[in-house]
Amino acid sequence: MAFEQQPLQAVLDSIRSVCAETQTAVIRGTLSHGDSAPTIGLEPAELLSAIQAEKPAAVFYSLIAFDPDDFIDLALRANDWREGYEKRPGSRFPTPEKVRAYVQPQIDSLELRSIAHHELHVCYSRDGCLRTMTVSEDWAEEFYGAVADFVEAYIQDAEIDNDEAEERAKATMADMIKKVSQDEGFRAIRGLPKRLLYLQKHYGSQIPPHPRGRLSRPAQHVELVDLHVATVLIEASNLIWAEANL
Repeated sequence: MAFEQQPLQAVLDSIRSVCAETQTAVIRGTLSHGDSAPTIGLEPAELLSAIQAEKPAAVFYSLIAFDPDDFIDLALRANDWREGYEKRPGSRFPTPEKVRAYVQPQIDSLELRSIAHHELHVCYSRDGCLRTMTVSEDWAEEFYGAVADFVEAYIQDAEIDNDEAEERAKATMADMIKKVSQDEGFRAIRGLPKRLLYLQKHYGSQIPPHPRGRLSRPAQHVELVDLHVATVLIEASNLIWAEANL
């Protein structure tokens, strides 16, 4: 992955030059996304033309510092990740640390740590409407693309693994339901809560856990248990009932 820097400073210098001609102040500020004012997004050349035509009293700008972890967080959240999701059983998400380890060679080889900024925001207000411009370094967009590609590929692989694990579990579950339904000790017990205790004691280690860690409450006044345990309990009990009543 090759990155080429195209300094934001050149864009900022061109804005300062035009503002000098129109006697417009250029002021550095802090970017905020909380405003709801009408906004017009402009390209750099269009913004320069607007400044020349409208001659605002002041133009504000903000330079966004480069932090690889911000790119990682953004790529994960774009796939509905939230902090801690990667720790759930059967999670499809990589940890932020794993993503960082993947991109670390690119960061080291390109000395991205020494880069101060990756994005420039410029704006001014006229007649209650904001004129804005955002410019990102090409290398930053490529870097984010590399991070996003890794995250998406990891998620796809994890989903395939989970689906395959679930299919294997279904085959095992069918055999387990039949086996439990023929267990005389299980058959002699009345009521799902007591049968659950028997099932957990004698078959708990043989029932594959749900690959995504899903839980279920198979009866009132019992604890939440793995969905596969609950399924074996209910389906085996249904088989016993059907044999006796149908």
